[in-house]
Amino acid sequence: MNTLFFILAALSLFAFILGLIKPSLIRLPSRSRVCLYVIPVLIVTSILHDSTQDPNKAQSAQLKKIETLEASVQDKETEMEELTVALEEAEESLKESEEQLELLQAEEGDVYGSFEEQLEEAKLEWEEEFREQIEEDLKERITAEISEDYEDKLAALDDKIKEKEQTIEEKETTISKLEEEVASASTDSGNETATTETETAQSSESASTDSCGPGTVKINSASESELQAIYEIGPDRAAQIIQLRPFSSYNDMKRIKGIGDARAEAIENQGIVCFD
Repeated sequence: MNTLFFILAALSLFAFILGLIKPSLIRLPSRSRVCLYVIPVLIVTSILHDSTQDPNKAQSAQLKKIETLEASVQDKETEMEELTVALEEAEESLKESEEQLELLQAEEGDVYGSFEEQLEEAKLEWEEEFREQIEEDLKERITAEISEDYEDKLAALDDKIKEKEQTIEEKETTISKLEEEVASASTDSGNETATTETETAQSSESASTDSCGPGTVKINSASESELQAIYEIGPDRAAQIIQLRPFSSYNDMKRIKGIGDARAEAIENQGIVCFD
């Protein structure tokens, strides 16, 4: 009988220890339920064991056991309270950690968002600057090409105007001379008048056909050796001039191989070419 009570008490105590360690091992939800179920079993076991012994001894032993069990229960309750407080503190600490983590994530999100915005703004500014630079370069190139072509055309027109003005001046001079000669010879006879008119016609014709001054090279009629008197014109280029003429201006001379803007300007500065 004592052995039976001892086995029952040992099993109850073992179950109580397991329940305190992990309540789910004995299929109870919490430690408090372990105490509520197991402690009464231990008490009942002890009472039954003592009832089989001497009544006085059993009663005293039962009281001692009850006191011991009550003290043990109080200790366990104290431990449970401490564990509960520690658990609550741990939960609070966990909540604080979660809040800090959320704040850090929010700050990282804000930083990342602001960095993306700055990057997008920098990209837009760079694209705008690049577009403006390209537009300026294109404008400068187009303006330079147009101005260069325009300057060439203006130079050619100026040359033609100068040539026409020289021709007009020469003709006006000739006409004024002829008018003076006609006025001085108006008192002569009809034969002399006819002779004067013939000479006047011949003079006007010669003046109109010879508008180039002395020392000039008539590029449209000069020989190969005469053409070589022009700046940068050798035998090869003189032959090209003969093949390509007539020429109407210095700008038109750029058709000659090797004659560009600089050489055409140098030839113009030499001032011996006549485009009659």
